[in-house]
Amino acid sequence: MSGVIKIKISIRNLNRKWFIICIFISVVSLYFIIDAALYANNTHYFLDEENKYPLIDGFYYFESTNFSSVMNKEFDNEGIVLVNYNGDVGKVYNPVSISQHIIGLVPYLNDNIYANESFYKNLDFLLAYGELTCENNLVFPYFFDWHHNNETAPWYSSMAQGQAASAFLWGYRFSGERKYLEGAKKSIFSLFEENSSKGFMKMKNNGVWFKEYPNYDFEVLDGSLATIAGIYDLYKALDDVDPERKIVGDKLNLSLISFKNSSHEFESILFGHYYDNKKTIVNPGYYSTNLRWLDYLSNYDESLNEIRNDYIMEDCGFFKKMIMRFWMRLSGFYYYKILPYSKLFADSYLK
Repeated sequence: MSGVIKIKISIRNLNRKWFIICIFISVVSLYFIIDAALYANNTHYFLDEENKYPLIDGFYYFESTNFSSVMNKEFDNEGIVLVNYNGDVGKVYNPVSISQHIIGLVPYLNDNIYANESFYKNLDFLLAYGELTCENNLVFPYFFDWHHNNETAPWYSSMAQGQAASAFLWGYRFSGERKYLEGAKKSIFSLFEENSSKGFMKMKNNGVWFKEYPNYDFEVLDGSLATIAGIYDLYKALDDVDPERKIVGDKLNLSLISFKNSSHEFESILFGHYYDNKKTIVNPGYYSTNLRWLDYLSNYDESLNEIRNDYIMEDCGFFKKMIMRFWMRLSGFYYYKILPYSKLFADSYLK
């Protein structure tokens, strides 16, 4: 009789455990469904827009609603752009953000003295901020850690080099001062230094791939395209007879060969394209930006239009955006929770 009672108690305890497990799974599932639904409701991909950068004399600039929106940033006491990352990083100088601020001021320079003041202040700061390499070129350091992409201060990014070059060339076109042209050249030629320790480029698929994050295991699409755009800008700015133009043109061609041969790594049947070749879902901002870079670079190489068309997402309804959110959550859990511990386990096991 006591044995029967024990069996009944065991079954009751087992049922209670399964009940708790089911409740837990239900609560977690409900959380992820609500999270995905909120994301889908608040996220908007601008599929109806052209997604092209506006041009002045063939060079791109960043469009904005008005001058106030461009100035809606944090600045230091000297009027230099700061980025507030909060936490341990706090407020810092980011060379890409400074360069993009400069490029965003371009359409207001002809009739706004405040735009001119901010334009030249940030240009001159960026020029002074750059460090000289052993070959007398310029590199733009990040003096803060960025653990998300395995970067420890000081670190360097090809994207910063390309965006700075584009910004300096706007300074040269508006002012005529050669220091800005030289700044653009030194920003780009630092990418080509063979003995550089900055990790700007790697050989990939019969060409050169420029890395936004040198220590990141994957390639980021936006950073590479922005770098190539800076190279393209310098190529257009140099005279046909300038011997440096051929060097820049050769690197431009090699970078495009690498991209075209690697473009399938970023393509997605469901989402148009990915942020990187880790298959990270591209957010609305990067989605539009990547299409704009490809449109701009297609002025040099028309074959990029075909890739751009493949990268366009035909529709993005509520349920597709929910799927995106689920993908983000699962991918993040795998890469930032499971994979690091599996590597630690493998390393300890191999020892």
